[in-house]
Amino acid sequence: MSKLSVSVAIAVYNSTQYMKPQLDSILAQTRLPDEVVFVDDCSTDATVAELESWKAQAPFEVRIVCNERNLGCTKNFSKALGLCTKDVVIVSDCDDVWEPDRIETCLKRFESESSLGLITGNAKLIDGAGEFQNMYLDEYLTRMHVREFWRYFYPLKSPMTVWTGCTMAVRKSILDSVLPVPDQLACHDIWIYLLAPLCGKVEYVNQPLISYRLHGKNYSTAPTVEQLRNSPPKWRYFNTVIDTLATHPLLIESLIDRAKTLPESEKYVKQLERQKRHFDARRAIQTNALTGFAALLKELVLSGGYFCHAQSVRSILYDLIVGLGLKMK
Repeated sequence: MSKLSVSVAIAVYNSTQYMKPQLDSILAQTRLPDEVVFVDDCSTDATVAELESWKAQAPFEVRIVCNERNLGCTKNFSKALGLCTKDVVIVSDCDDVWEPDRIETCLKRFESESSLGLITGNAKLIDGAGEFQNMYLDEYLTRMHVREFWRYFYPLKSPMTVWTGCTMAVRKSILDSVLPVPDQLACHDIWIYLLAPLCGKVEYVNQPLISYRLHGKNYSTAPTVEQLRNSPPKWRYFNTVIDTLATHPLLIESLIDRAKTLPESEKYVKQLERQKRHFDARRAIQTNALTGFAALLKELVLSGGYFCHAQSVRSILYDLIVGLGLKMK
């Protein structure tokens, strides 16, 4: 087995409240990183001072980069990932806690399989005080219907498993292919996860590699476990994709443009183009069901686009109700 070097990428911004446990858990790894790269997004608290103090005791290279202007979470993380120089890059939030063998577990898999490009893993869910919430990440994401949503954009025939950015470890060669994250997109981890299967194998490690802190103020706006249990999400799953595309109108186009630069992407590009036609047709139907009736027939009879949905009948009814100007209950 060839030995690989490892970087850790951490984006920080006013992170003093939860940062120390995460930093301590990096120092406690059974296999220490070769470098840790912090990019601070113009913090106004003591974040940078605490990082400088931590750097002085770390037995590995630590780089602290301070932005001249606030970039926002996605651009800041994209910058941190791009600054990493080692063979494998492990992504880290600043408010979680790692299991002692996170780096060792990931590196063993990368070193034993050269085609492996990205690893994700399970996680314990903790609250702001660090208390285990008797739920793991795989159950949480199932309750949130995350896989049902992003499967429209994930390469077909690639196994889609549990994922979130803070559990990712990525081969540097893949990052070099998929970065930078386009400015108009909101999540660096989604971008990497959707394109990584075109560059290498994606593997899910079904063991908790970190404790994932959900404190109610996460950048991702993810609910706490308590909030999820008390108020299960009543999303209109049949329309969530359209709502997201309205917020991020260039998501599909951006994926197509970048995918064309990657190997083995022809089928994926055709998949995305097919999805774009379908969701464009649905928007037309929702705008006016009468003028969009031809688009409805096409998606029902010719392309069968509706029947790719987990809730195809509800999707059809929803589009007709909205397109006729009727009120949803």
